[in-house]
Amino acid sequence: MKSKTKLILLEIISLLLVVLFVYAAANKMMDYTRFKVQLEQSPILRDLAYLVAWSIPALEIIIVFLLVIPKYRLLGLYASFFLMVLFTTYLIIILNFFESKDIPCSCGGILNKLGWKTHIYFNLFFIIISAIGITISSYTKKNKFYLTG
Repeated sequence: MKSKTKLILLEIISLLLVVLFVYAAANKMMDYTRFKVQLEQSPILRDLAYLVAWSIPALEIIIVFLLVIPKYRLLGLYASFFLMVLFTTYLIIILNFFESKDIPCSCGGILNKLGWKTHIYFNLFFIIISAIGITISSYTKKNKFYLTG
């Protein structure tokens, strides 16, 4: 794949992740009380609901800033990858060890409408594109390729 194509793909991946995290954080912050109540219903996060309710949207916004600043994009891609892996691991644990139909999804917005398995596939898509972004970003930094007009 040509360097310019890789850089364009990196921009698209970064944009998709930015849209995802802005959307997710905005939904959580706009309906903070509902988000916190849903976290309190989680058998895993019940005791940490207050901490998680404000730290996850804050982390999502920090990741957005990392992704839009080229100097910090690789860090943002790693953070995106690990956060999505963490979310997906949580969903898999809920699906396999708890009665998932009794636990509401605390994602907000359209994502609330997804079933648990569909949500895992959705997350896997973002894990994969984050990994691709990390690979491209690492390659471009190593080989000093940059997107120029």
